[in-house]
Amino acid sequence: MREVISDSRLRRLAAIQLIDAVGSGIFLAGSSVLYVRIFGFSAGQVATGLSLAGFAGLIATSVMGQVADRLGHKRVLLVLTALQCASYLAFFLVTAFWQFAAIVAAISFLDFGRASAFNAVIAEATSTGGSMVRNKAILRSIFNAGFFGGSSLAAATVGLRSGHLLAIFVGTNAFSYLACVILIATLPRPRNVARALGSRRFAALRNPRFLYVVGLTTLLGLHGSIMTVAMPLWVLGHTDIDPSIIGALFALNTVLSVTMQVYAARGTDQVRGSARAARQSSWLVAVGCLGIAGTAALSRLGGALCLAVAVLVLTAGELRQAASRWGMSFALAPESARAEYLGAFNICVAAGSIVGPAMTVFLTVHLGPVGWIVLAAIVLLAGIAVGPAALATATRGVDVGLLEPSVVGMPTKPAHLEPGLAKGIL
Repeated sequence: MREVISDSRLRRLAAIQLIDAVGSGIFLAGSSVLYVRIFGFSAGQVATGLSLAGFAGLIATSVMGQVADRLGHKRVLLVLTALQCASYLAFFLVTAFWQFAAIVAAISFLDFGRASAFNAVIAEATSTGGSMVRNKAILRSIFNAGFFGGSSLAAATVGLRSGHLLAIFVGTNAFSYLACVILIATLPRPRNVARALGSRRFAALRNPRFLYVVGLTTLLGLHGSIMTVAMPLWVLGHTDIDPSIIGALFALNTVLSVTMQVYAARGTDQVRGSARAARQSSWLVAVGCLGIAGTAALSRLGGALCLAVAVLVLTAGELRQAASRWGMSFALAPESARAEYLGAFNICVAAGSIVGPAMTVFLTVHLGPVGWIVLAAIVLLAGIAVGPAALATATRGVDVGLLEPSVVGMPTKPAHLEPGLAKGIL
């Protein structure tokens, strides 16, 4: 992590990530207690509110990136973070379900909007040299470590009185966003990038090649729902494995995410490398799915060992897929509309959070081992298809002058071509 430590801008971004992560970890670990025990909402009401939040996030990925490109990435990040602080403080005023639903929807909208601006700020901080994907991986590792620390702190407080819990879960997270606002304000002013002449509104959403890549990436990201939803339900309902192993495997997944993400991000700065990583991740996730399916036919001990190996393989696929997603998103985002394309690429995250749990549970819990095989095939086919799709998207971007040839591994100014013709070589 020496690169982040030596660069003042990236060092501040790392501090922002860490503070955000600790606050988010405290809140999310205690959010179920907050919604049910303190506010008194039913499980159905909570699910409805969170579904609305998912759709709000999907909208934010589509529009807020364009806003950030027009008004400035740092400025939008600062404003959205301040609004995020205010949104969490609004929890103190909740007395009815509609208020809860409005707040969680606003929080999701702001969170996905912040992600677009934040990723663009990372790209700006790396534009003078270094690897955008590696820096993103370092910052993500820092976030995972902070989130684990925050959730661990929250777990130690769940036995406190309700009034104290509300202050801890909500107040701490709101304070963390306030601290982030202060740090964002100290970031240097970014250089101005002119928006491409003739550029259309919602250009990313009007690009069918780009959206095809996003759709395939959504399928590749199903490992998140597999790990957090399908796998635990499978263990509880279809195996003789001691359920206590689930928590240990989650901890193992977190430790590996913190320590191995930077290593897993190697070679993913260009589209070709990202495509290769996506293909590798699909094989790993597919093998992990088959391993989980096999636990149903094993003894308690044998199933536990098989499950542990499957989770290790699944985690490797998760880390490699995350790196490939970051690499593709950065490579396919033209500098003149960076936040818009980065935000649109994050549709895969928002869409995955909406359809992923239901899809994976239906295939695995209801269809059994056959469903695991189908799920493995879906991920594998997506991994095979995403490489050619991403290369075609990048080639088209080079042809029309939106992207530099370097994103697909070509030199920016080939020796046998005039500089003015470099963008037309593909």
